[in-house]
Amino acid sequence: MRTRFSLFPLLFSAAVALIQFTTLVTAPLAKPQMTTSVYHNTSYSLRDNLLGIEIYGWYWIDWGPGYYDADFKIAKDMLMDGVFLVSDRYTFASHPEVFVEAIDIASRNGLEVGVVIFHPYDYDFQAAWGLPANQGVFADFTNKTWIEEVYTVRLRNSVAIGSSMGVSWYIYDDMTFDKVADLTNAQLFVDVTYSITNNKTIMLSHYPPFGSISNFLNLSVMHWDWYTAPEDIAAIEDSLTKRPLNNTSIGQFIWLYYRSEISFVDLQSIYEVLSNANRIEIFTLRIGDQSWTDAVTNSILENPTLVEYLTLLNRRIKHRGIGPQPGDREGRPRYIVRIAFRKD
Repeated sequence: MRTRFSLFPLLFSAAVALIQFTTLVTAPLAKPQMTTSVYHNTSYSLRDNLLGIEIYGWYWIDWGPGYYDADFKIAKDMLMDGVFLVSDRYTFASHPEVFVEAIDIASRNGLEVGVVIFHPYDYDFQAAWGLPANQGVFADFTNKTWIEEVYTVRLRNSVAIGSSMGVSWYIYDDMTFDKVADLTNAQLFVDVTYSITNNKTIMLSHYPPFGSISNFLNLSVMHWDWYTAPEDIAAIEDSLTKRPLNNTSIGQFIWLYYRSEISFVDLQSIYEVLSNANRIEIFTLRIGDQSWTDAVTNSILENPTLVEYLTLLNRRIKHRGIGPQPGDREGRPRYIVRIAFRKD
């Protein structure tokens, strides 16, 4: 069938174009006003993660689902690989259902998800795992009967639920092995943990430890992180040389609690000694909930300047190393300023 062709659409289009051009050239010029938008220099993101360092941010879910999507988008923009979720009201072992939405939204924003699952000094965690519950007092986890009859059963249940939700890491906080009663059973605890979690466990504790470190270094722990006062750069650097046996990854915890006013230069000094780390934990994107008097002050996501500093340093350590980069001036982030003209 032959298609019928008409000149009318062409003539109509030409007429419209003529009217638009006449309006453009005869209209008065707009009064120029300068507006500026600030953008991070994205040139650093063009390189691969040369050092293979992973970065995770701690995140209290108690602020509520209304914060999750925007917060996790920012975390992703900060070059973070994932978030470690915790709650002041619930433990994952006892109430995994309250973590579902946060895990789902973090995953949809391209972040790996870890859950803080064990803490031997915290009452709620002690109770959840059937240990003597006494807030702030170390609960020894090296009783063999408890490991075999209570801990193993509850951990299998928690990991089965976590796997169905998409949990990537199980975080064991404040693991002061220098206080345990039985190092043999401590190794049993670690071995059972890694077996059930399929080696997806990160344990951490403070450095230097309060007690002797020698016994700890004879334990076999696959993934271990230290947390150290950020003012003690020498201790941070030294901690990364203190690996337990058969360790495949070691990291450091950047403790920014009550340190939201830290300068860029001081924060850069911390990052300069982290190039030997496999992992960085940043504490904390959000803490507690809005009812805490210090929650806003100590939540990184409520401090745009701190977000800006960490974004730049994360980009550097992942892509080009931490030293001064072309375009940096006086140790400050480099910006691109966009100038545009608009009408009133």
